[in-house]
Amino acid sequence: MVVSYGMSEALGLVTLEDGKGSSFLETGPSRGRGYYSEALAQRIDDEVSSILERQRSRVRELLGKREQVLRRAALKLLEKETLSGEELRALVTLTGPSLTPAPLPPPTRDAA
Repeated sequence: MVVSYGMSEALGLVTLEDGKGSSFLETGPSRGRGYYSEALAQRIDDEVSSILERQRSRVRELLGKREQVLRRAALKLLEKETLSGEELRALVTLTGPSLTPAPLPPPTRDAA
C-alpha cells in the first residue's frame, strides 16, 4: 500500500516499486527492497508500523464499544449457528441505542 500505491501521508503520493511486476507471494532473496536508500526503507517501515498501530487501536476501540452486542451474538450463535440480518439487528436494539451501528466515517488514506 505504501510502496506500491503511494498511499502514505508521511511519504506522499509516490510509488517506490521498481516496476518489475507484482510482488504477490514472492519471498526470499529474489524479492528486492527497491531502488531506495536504507533511510527511506526505514521511513517506509516506520510508516507501515504507524498505519498498522492506528488501525489496531481503531479496531480495539470499535470492538470495545460493541462488546455487549458481540457477546450476545456469540451466545446466540452457539445456540443456533446462524443469524439473519433481522436477528442481528434485534440483538443490537436489545443492547441499547448507544451501541447501534454508527454511520461509516469517510475513508482515510490508510484504511485500505
